[in-house]
Amino acid sequence: MRTPLLLLVPVALLAACSSGGRSTPQSLDTTTTPVVTATAGPSQSATGAVATPTRQPAAESAATTGSPTTAPLGTTGLGKPAARKATAPGHYTYTSTGEVTFGATAQSASGTQTLTISPLKGGVQHSLLHSDDSGDTEQDVVVRDSGSYGASLKLTSPAFTKEFRPSPPVLLVPDPAAIGRSWSWSATSTDGTTHLSATNKLLRDETLTIGGAKVATVVLQTHLVLSGDVSYDAQLTVWWAPSYRLPVRTHTVGNGSYSGIPFRTDITAVMTSVKAS
Repeated sequence: MRTPLLLLVPVALLAACSSGGRSTPQSLDTTTTPVVTATAGPSQSATGAVATPTRQPAAESAATTGSPTTAPLGTTGLGKPAARKATAPGHYTYTSTGEVTFGATAQSASGTQTLTISPLKGGVQHSLLHSDDSGDTEQDVVVRDSGSYGASLKLTSPAFTKEFRPSPPVLLVPDPAAIGRSWSWSATSTDGTTHLSATNKLLRDETLTIGGAKVATVVLQTHLVLSGDVSYDAQLTVWWAPSYRLPVRTHTVGNGSYSGIPFRTDITAVMTSVKAS
């Protein structure tokens, strides 16, 4: 039903909850206390013929798509701003397959999503992942030479609207993406209704064919747990392309409950091309 940009995180969750009926959206202004630990392991090289990125690094720009982005407070210690490591702005398309089961009702996850990434502004990129049937996922990502950090996450669906604003931003993908590296972070909403934790590890290098081109990726495994008003336990596998700074494939398998109704997700999403339109 959707893919991420960084991620990734509550993608399948949003799809499942939006299937559970419509209610008045409730905005939750949240802050988080991230816990980030990391250990680096040996680096490996990708194999096979790999497409060379043709994009130019995204430059600082005053033009944006979606909400304005400004450098968030509390970014000290995240590394130096790195405009050359920003994702190329523009529109990207994903196709998805799989199934979401809400209660006793199974719903196909087949569809198309559009990811729109704004030009870099103040060291931050804004992204909007849109799905006609289940809502939007918005993120602000801080771009540093040490990696990509999540500064805000907003989920909008027919069932609810939730927003997370970790301070300092939490590590989404490190740079370099060294095989064996692991880290974790957690977040709790200000009203105490939702707790989110993610444990991450870079498993291996793998080359995929995306839009007819060979793309070098590193495979990121994330164990995602939500508790409180929404309960969800999922394993997310993300094929991250460091050269393009994009997730080109994701697979999410999870179980949870919302408003007392159980749901299951098994969704695969694949990018149609690493070139922005």
